[in-house]
Amino acid sequence: MGDVNTWAWPAWIIVGLVVGLMAGRSLGGRRVVVIDLLISIAGACLGGWGSDLALGDDTPQLFIISVLVALFVSGALLWLFNAIWQMFNKD
Repeated sequence: MGDVNTWAWPAWIIVGLVVGLMAGRSLGGRRVVVIDLLISIAGACLGGWGSDLALGDDTPQLFIISVLVALFVSGALLWLFNAIWQMFNKD
């Protein structure tokens, strides 16, 4: 445990890219898509790495769980960022 396989990182980055692109398209408005991408990639890597540290990745099922956690954490970080952004940028 604690030794993350090198093939897990690209999967988490891809999850972050997909979530960031979906957020950039669905939220619309005057948003900077690059910021959405960076936040979602960071959240996906953080969530996947934390899941891997907590559970390990010995089986394909645990890897799928780490990808789902990466998906959730990146979405949660984007939601939090959007809430803070809306609070400070009221027109």
